[in-house]
Amino acid sequence: MRSFLMNVEPVGTIRLPTTNLVDLRTAKRFALGGARSVEVRADVFNLLNTNTVLRRVLQSGSTYLLPFVSGANATTAIVLPRILQIGASFNF
Repeated sequence: MRSFLMNVEPVGTIRLPTTNLVDLRTAKRFALGGARSVEVRADVFNLLNTNTVLRRVLQSGSTYLLPFVSGANATTAIVLPRILQIGASFNF
């Protein structure tokens, strides 16, 4: 059985909402004497925890306009959740 895909709406007729992200980094350096120091830092990505849809299914069918959830690029369909990263650096 053969099938083919046909675009029936002009490009640009479906618009996704704007994506506003807030990322935050804070760090503090502590001197340990001489040239040695320790820097402690914390990063927060997607601080407001938005979950905006970045990609939708545009092919006709039961999944039309739902978030894209299959294939290798499925993780890019919705903004990733809030992520906290904590780290430290030692300089000598």
